[in-house]
Amino acid sequence: MKKLIFLHIEKSAGSSQRDWFYKTLGSPNVFWYGIDSKNRSFNEKEVADTPFVGGHRKFNFYDRPDYGYIAILRNPIDRVISLYNFFIHHHGEIWKRKGLDASSFERTIFECEDFCKIIDNAQCEYISGQKDFKKTLTHIKKNKYCVTTMENMFDFNMFLSRKLEVNGTNLGRFNIGATGYRNSIDLGPRALKKLQEYTAEDQRLYNYLNNYKYSRISTLTEKDWGSIRHEFARSRPKKIFSLGLRDLQVSEKKASCLVFVKNISGEIQTTDSKLLLGAKFYDADDNVLFEARSTLNESIRVNEESAYILERDDQLCSRIRKVEIGVVNIETRKWIDDQVNSISILFGQF
Repeated sequence: MKKLIFLHIEKSAGSSQRDWFYKTLGSPNVFWYGIDSKNRSFNEKEVADTPFVGGHRKFNFYDRPDYGYIAILRNPIDRVISLYNFFIHHHGEIWKRKGLDASSFERTIFECEDFCKIIDNAQCEYISGQKDFKKTLTHIKKNKYCVTTMENMFDFNMFLSRKLEVNGTNLGRFNIGATGYRNSIDLGPRALKKLQEYTAEDQRLYNYLNNYKYSRISTLTEKDWGSIRHEFARSRPKKIFSLGLRDLQVSEKKASCLVFVKNISGEIQTTDSKLLLGAKFYDADDNVLFEARSTLNESIRVNEESAYILERDDQLCSRIRKVEIGVVNIETRKWIDDQVNSISILFGQF
């Protein structure tokens, strides 16, 4: 097994899971459809050097039984309501033309055919290509899968960390809609009954998972996990720089840090203006507040250590709770090493 595929079901915390992959496995080891590629047909060469792949693509997109697949399910009713809210606030005009009614979920589920097609047992279809619980369960058991529910993501990622033999990171939260939006949606008895019809098979799969310990089914063998660990180790880039974060200063309107960068690659590094020293500043929920960048020396000798100052003036500085530093390739917009340095702080401690 050379690939582990994350089937990113819409509005099931997939963006948070993507962030976990980036931080835990290193972004160079993760290929994400929708970010790294917009292709709608699978080309194995495109992901040849990447052991972990994800994005809003269903099993049928890959259709490779020799790959391993992981997926996170969400309560079907909650997922559809979240999706409806997302379409209203992010793709309102497009979906209005398709017949989605932002003022009435009931009219939408009875009259908007495109919306109904998208929600029709979509979680079963994502995993197996079938909108049927029994066929999906058979598919999971016959192939290489690890499936859980959104409510058990913490345990799920601890499980992945053990199997992949990596140090897991705190899970961030992304694509979070406005709080309390469900109470404003007219999910009356008639609309709820129709929604339950469209998600009946998804609900059966979700309920089935919840009967398992940790709400998780895994048909991946120890041999499978060993195979993906081998691919991960083979693909991990050689460490080039060692970074040290010192003298971090945070106030209500300004953040700055002194960073030391050392070349540990064993050979001279020429940045060619492609590499920058970068810092990401996070709030308490692991959302990125802003970033800071600094150019590196054009040529960095072996074991040479240089100091750089990263700073940013911003009204959001008072919300900083974590800083992450690394060397960024500005062409790929990714950290060049498989890990970055980070430090968690309490505001006002400096």
